[in-house]
Amino acid sequence: YLIYASFSFMGCLQISDGSTIVNLLTSNSPSVSFARTQQKYFSNYSPVIGFYIYEPIEYWNSTVQEHLRTLGHGFNKISWMDNYFHYLKV
Repeated sequence: YLIYASFSFMGCLQISDGSTIVNLLTSNSPSVSFARTQQKYFSNYSPVIGFYIYEPIEYWNSTVQEHLRTLGHGFNKISWMDNYFHYLKV
């Protein structure tokens, strides 16, 4: 049993097809283009952590903006988002 388990474990370590997000998405998806560009130009930097919003929301609503700030505050400070919200207020 130990021999079988060790070979199974070695096989799991050699799986590489699903290790990149590009292999898991359809080829004509905008996410594939984004992932390839990100990998090409930004692979030297730390990994990107993001959150996705799947339903339409009112970005111009100040309450929604404050909620997004609160949500993003747990991650790093997103200065471009602050600038964008300032632009919307002007």
